[in-house]
Order: sequence, then C-alpha cells, then structure tokens
Amino acid sequence: MTRIPLWPVIAGARGLRARRRRGRMTRTPIPPVVAGARGLRAALALVALAGLLAAGAGAASPAKATRRAHPAPAIARPAAPDSEPGPDSTGQVIYSEPKLYMAWRAPWGMPGASDTLSVLCDDTLSVDTLFLSFETGRDAPHFYGMYARLYFRPPFGDTLGTYWHWGRGWWNQGNLRIEFDPDGSFPCAQPWVRHGFGQPDFQFTPQAGRLDLIYGLREADTAPVAAGTRYCFARVLFRQRRCHLPGARQPVCIEWAEARLSFGQGDVFARRGPARFVSANSPDGGVCAPYRRASNPGAWKPRGPTNPNQPPPGTRRQE
Repeated sequence: MTRIPLWPVIAGARGLRARRRRGRMTRTPIPPVVAGARGLRAALALVALAGLLAAGAGAASPAKATRRAHPAPAIARPAAPDSEPGPDSTGQVIYSEPKLYMAWRAPWGMPGASDTLSVLCDDTLSVDTLFLSFETGRDAPHFYGMYARLYFRPPFGDTLGTYWHWGRGWWNQGNLRIEFDPDGSFPCAQPWVRHGFGQPDFQFTPQAGRLDLIYGLREADTAPVAAGTRYCFARVLFRQRRCHLPGARQPVCIEWAEARLSFGQGDVFARRGPARFVSANSPDGGVCAPYRRASNPGAWKPRGPTNPNQPPPGTRRQE
C-alpha cells in the first residue's frame, strides 16, 4: 500500500504539485458568492485563475483560516439573452435526485466502511480517512465539477475542542489533507478522468467547524457520468499527531450538509442520502442523533427530462 504524505497545509488539486516542486505551497480560499449565469462553473473558473496566480507569485505565504463565514458559490441563474452561450447541458436523462454518502476507511457500501471511528492517540503516524461519494441520479454527457459542505459538531449543547481546528496558523495545523485527483488510488470510480482545479476552505467556531470543498475541470476535460454509478468525490485524511489538544477524544458528529453538482447550464443541489452522517469517538453514533432530527431537506424537484418509470442502469427498483 502506498503511503500518502501529509503536507503542512490543506492541499488541493493541480496547483499543489506545482507549488510542491518549488518547495513552497500556498493556499487560496474559495471565492465568495459567485453570481451570474454559470454558478458553480463560474466559481470553479475563479479557483483555477486563483491557482494560476498563486503559482506565479511563488513566495506568497499560506493563508490562515479565519472565523469570517463565506457564503457558498451561488446557484446558477438563467443566462441573459445577450450573454455568450453556456455549456452543453443537452442529452441528460434524470432518474432520481442525487444522493450523498460518507464513510470511514472505505467508500460507503464497500468492505471495511464504517460510520463510526474512535480516534487512536497511541500512534502519532496513524491516518484516518473519510471518503465522500455520491450518485448523480442522472445520465449526463458532461460533468463539470462539484462543491460540498461538511459540518463538524460537538455533542448538543457542548463546544468544539481545538483539536478540530486545522487551519494554517491554528492549533492542529498541518494534520488535515484533502485529495481529489484521479491518480488511480481511489477504491471507487471518479467522475473525472483528468486532473482539475480544487480548493478547500475551513472555518471554525466553538459551535461547529465547517469545511467547504470545490473541484472542477475545464470543459475540454470533462467526461460523461451515469446514474447507476457511485462516484468518489474526495477523501479527507486526518493525521492523529496532536492528541494532547482539547477535544481529541470528544464525540463529534460530521454531517455532509449539501453539495452542488454542475452538469451544464445550472447547478443541481443535493441534500439527501442514506449515509450523510458519520461520527468520531461515539461508538453508537449517538452524538449525531439530535442533528439527524434537525436535518430535514426540502422535497426534491427534478429539473430537466425525467424518466420516472425506468430505474437507472445497474440498479434495482425499490418497492
């Protein structure tokens, strides 16, 4: 098994390798609200541009995580009549809403996957991996990118320990890593076959931590996706090196609160899935019980051509 090195910042996509070769890495935060016709794709374009600018700067210092909340990239709005044509969104067949899955050690549904994890502090070299996977709910000729938001919450009524703050310059810096790229080491299919542009952003308050992830590709590098395939979006690696920090053994609930998928003209929201919650240091997962009850996504409404009478290829209809 190949050992995956952990670097002293939260890592993301193509810009990481270029900066690693120079012996210095920088971090650019996810852009704030992106308005206009393309929503998520516009945010991805800004991420790519920011990565290129950061690579050209060379000596820039890694940015610190802050407590200032940035809204998620805006959902797409219809293009103005005089705007340039949007990306091709034809050829889609919608079977169901997208679904989100999380699991420790392996993607959900695979051998070894678990929704609970106990942080082991007796080995400072140990790495715990959280896999984020999803189903598109549709066949589409292009998949341009994806945005995800995760929350880290303490037991209801408690506060989150500083062990769970990984931002650059903060208590547990350097012990969180995000991986997106299709390097052949993911145990499930990925919706991209070429390297793209990605970026994480972490915010911390005593009530909750929030991790935003975004990854996407240029239009020429996109690939088709199928409704019957469960794809890996990313894996989050936690290095257990500073267990002396408050909260290392604290029960914590991790929720994949929402995602936005880009298939072309307009973003598709995802807020449901049978495994959107996992826990740490809570053997029965009880720390997530109050948050599960509070999570009640609105009813899903399909946009585009639907085929409700036919299950996605490779799946069985649920009665």
